[in-house]
Amino acid sequence: MDLKHVKAAIEQGTPLMGENYSEVDFSGVSLLGGIFLNCNFSGACFNNAELSRTKFSQCYLNDCDFSHCEKEDISFFECELKNATFSGKLVGVSFCNSQLVGVRFYRAFMDRITFSESDLSDALFCQSNVKRTTIVDVDTHNLALQEVDFYDVTWMNGDFRHCTVKDCNFNRVMLMESQFANQQFDQLQFIHCTCSESQFENCSFVSSLLDDSNFSQCQFERCDFSKASLSRALFIQSKIKHCNFSDASMVHSNFHGATVQDSSLDRANLTESWLKSVDMQTVSALDSVLTRACLIYGKIINSEFNRAVVKGALVHGLVETGCSWHGVEREHWDPVAPDEMASESSSGHVMFSGVWKKLTSR
Repeated sequence: MDLKHVKAAIEQGTPLMGENYSEVDFSGVSLLGGIFLNCNFSGACFNNAELSRTKFSQCYLNDCDFSHCEKEDISFFECELKNATFSGKLVGVSFCNSQLVGVRFYRAFMDRITFSESDLSDALFCQSNVKRTTIVDVDTHNLALQEVDFYDVTWMNGDFRHCTVKDCNFNRVMLMESQFANQQFDQLQFIHCTCSESQFENCSFVSSLLDDSNFSQCQFERCDFSKASLSRALFIQSKIKHCNFSDASMVHSNFHGATVQDSSLDRANLTESWLKSVDMQTVSALDSVLTRACLIYGKIINSEFNRAVVKGALVHGLVETGCSWHGVEREHWDPVAPDEMASESSSGHVMFSGVWKKLTSR
């Protein structure tokens, strides 16, 4: 293959179509601004090549080496990049409707990348940084994320049920409408993130940093948040079942309208948390701290709050039945402008001046 012909076509702005560049060594070669349509680059080496503003459409780039080349504003449209290798700096690169099965991003510094409607099955991101990136509708079966830092990333409709995530950090990441299962996120940094309308099953967040994250309208089942930091985290209208929040720090967290069932809040710190209209059933909150927490219009059924600290908790309109409060000084509750006359609730209990009593007659 004559590289002079390639360079001449690029300089003239002429697209190169249907050419065979398989196994060609482009190391150190400038393809700046080139346009390649339906070309075969399989096995080619682009090590230290200049590829900025290059466009690849319907090309075969399987097993290509893109190590340490200049990769800024490159476009891959309907391309095959199976088992390709990327490292070094990638800026403004777009992968659209492309096959990235088995691709390797190793020690890559990725900024403003777009992955859309592409296949990342069996791909590996390792010891890399990903920021200001958008990932939408990609296949992630057997995807491995190892020692990756994500910052300001939007990942829509992600399916992490068959992925491996290890030693990663997430900061200001949006993981909307995603699915997670059987993931070990222990000691993970996951702050200022949004996971609204996502599903988590059998995931572990033990001792993880999850402050200021939004888990609203999510579903959690058999998840472990023990010893995690969840300050100012949002669980608004979420459904939580068989989960463990023991020893978690949840100061200023928000569970407005959430359902918590068969879960543990033992020794959890819920100081000044917002639990308005929360529905708790069969919850253990032994030795928990609910100082100045807002529980108004909530419902608590068959739960244990023995030795909980409730000083200044707001409980107006709270419905409670079948619960244990041994060692709790409920006279320190704040009834929040209670009615002058106590009224009956559907459970047959009333609250008057912040203290629960059973109705004996009507």
